[in-house]
Order: sequence, then C-alpha cells, then structure tokens
Amino acid sequence: MLEKLLFLLWLLAWTSGGLLLASSTLHLPRRLILGVGLTLGAVTQVWFANLLGFVLPAPIAFWGGALLTLALGLAFTRPFSFKEIFRALLPISLTQILALLFLTYLFTAIGRGLLLFEDYQNLPTISLLARGEIPPRFALDPNVRFGYHYLMLLFAAQITRLGGVVPWNALDFTRGLFFALTLLLTYLWVERMTRSRLAALAGALFAAFASGTRWLLLLLPPSWLASLSESVTLLGSSAQTVPALARGLLLPWTIDGGPPIPFPFAFVNGITPPLILSHGGSGMMVAALTILILLVYRF
Repeated sequence: MLEKLLFLLWLLAWTSGGLLLASSTLHLPRRLILGVGLTLGAVTQVWFANLLGFVLPAPIAFWGGALLTLALGLAFTRPFSFKEIFRALLPISLTQILALLFLTYLFTAIGRGLLLFEDYQNLPTISLLARGEIPPRFALDPNVRFGYHYLMLLFAAQITRLGGVVPWNALDFTRGLFFALTLLLTYLWVERMTRSRLAALAGALFAAFASGTRWLLLLLPPSWLASLSESVTLLGSSAQTVPALARGLLLPWTIDGGPPIPFPFAFVNGITPPLILSHGGSGMMVAALTILILLVYRF
C-alpha cells in the first residue's frame, strides 16, 4: 500500500506542476488547461528525469523529475497564493476528464499484450531504464551504444520502477495515455481554430484514423491496377510481403510482431501511417508534442 501511495504522490506532483505551468505561464483559457497541463507535465518531468538519471540512481532521478516540474510550476505561479494554486488545480472540465480516462483505458486495452513492431527491443530497454541505466545500452549487446529515441520508454520505466508494474503493462498504459492526450489536444486545437465542437470531434476522429489511401486502389478496375502495379517498386516490408502491389492489396501485411489478426496490406501506408500504428520508441509522445505546439501558438 505504501508503494502505491508513493506512486500516486509522484503522479500528483508532475500533474500539478504541468497544470500550474499551463495556467500561470501560458495564460490559457480554462478549457485548454487540462490537456495542455497534463501533456506539459508528463513531458517536462520525464525530460528532467532523463537529465538527472545520468548522475543519480533511478528512483531519485524519477522523483526529482516530478518534483522539479512541480517546483517550476509553483515558481511561475503569479500571484503566488493558495487561491491561485487551487484555481489552477481545480478540475476544469468533468467531460474532458471522463473522455481522457475512457480513451486511455480503451487504447490501453486494445494494445494490451500485443508485441508490436519494435517491442522486442522496447521491453528490454524499459527494464534497463527502470534499473537506472540512463542512457541505456543495447540489450542484446552491452558493448553497443544504443542511440535511440527512448523518452516515451523512460516514462514507462518510471511506471515500472515506482509503480511496481511489469514493463509490458507499463508500456501499454503509456501508449494509451499519450494516444488519449493526442486526441484530446487535437479536439481542443480544432475547436480553437473553428469555434465548433462538431468540427473538433470530426478533427479528433480524423487524427485517430487518417492515413494513406492505398486502399482506394481497390476501387480501380483490375486491368488498370495491374498496369499501375508494373510501374511501382516496392520497398521494405512491402517487398517482403508480395512481389507486386496488385497482389498485395488482397493479402495481410507480413511483419514480425504483428497482432493475432493481421493488418491488411491495403490499409498500411509507409508515408502517413495511422496513429493506431504508432508503436515505436517515441510512439504517440511526438504527436502529442506536435499538437501541443500548435495549440499554444500565439497565446
């Protein structure tokens, strides 16, 4: 129970710091504070934890990242008073909170237990980070420097070490959380641009499912598709799946670490992959940061 209580206090520390930064530093409208504050707090604390992890043991570095984020938020709170702090931390929108919790649960449950894409290296890396090896070495060869974008994996490592959660569940939760934050931020950004909740909802749905349009080729006559396929050179996993584009559109995508029900090759696109396939080391954290920058621009 003590471990769980300390873990909740760690969550509360960086969450409060992020909300204070969003409220006091950026001077955002109240409806934007929740999404911006949570994203800002999560990224800021893991960035601090990464810096501290170079010289300090993992638990101290992880707690230090959360406490520094909280201290930063308090330092920028003006005027500094309990009333202003309480105002910043007061739940802004019950609807947003419920939506965030639901989306986090939904996308955590969807990806739970699936070893997708780079997880053969992600899970050992999380274990190394949780043990305090920051920056991490390559798990399969400790003599190789692992120059990898591991910031999201470090967040999962914090959950593993401080929350007593196994690495694969911690990674599933981290992916679900940043997916939910990305959709919430997208909703808020589109609403800010259009002043329409309907457009904001459509924008969030578009962000979740939009990708390339390779599947539209299935609407072409077979003779046209065969002729077009002769002019297309397949690369990477596409070339490993099928010898020609026309044949591949009707087959599953051949990849290592795929789910039990394979991805249709026609739904895959190497240029603009859908967010539901963002399972790399940086995952949805990059998307959340991108939308965050767009959202706070010119505030």
